[in-house]
Amino acid sequence: MTCADVRKIVGTSCLNYVTGKEAHASPTCCAAVHDLQARTPTTAMRRLACNCLKTEATRIKNIQDQLLAALPGQCAVSLSFRLSVHIDCASIP
Repeated sequence: MTCADVRKIVGTSCLNYVTGKEAHASPTCCAAVHDLQARTPTTAMRRLACNCLKTEATRIKNIQDQLLAALPGQCAVSLSFRLSVHIDCASIP
């Protein structure tokens, strides 16, 4: 897993949702979120993905943190942490 993989998986697929251009996460976005979850089974991989997502979030104009936080629920994915641009990735279990 690299940051380029994370960017491909979530950065483009969920862009319209996390910026408020769509009211709900698209099936493509949710498939990407499920894929990301499946590809990050260890703490180290989850933390890497988190750091990549935070970096990507700084490049996205108008990202809405509350929509990012709602993404797992929109896609029926259970995470052990809250998605946020302000998350401390080192705290992820």
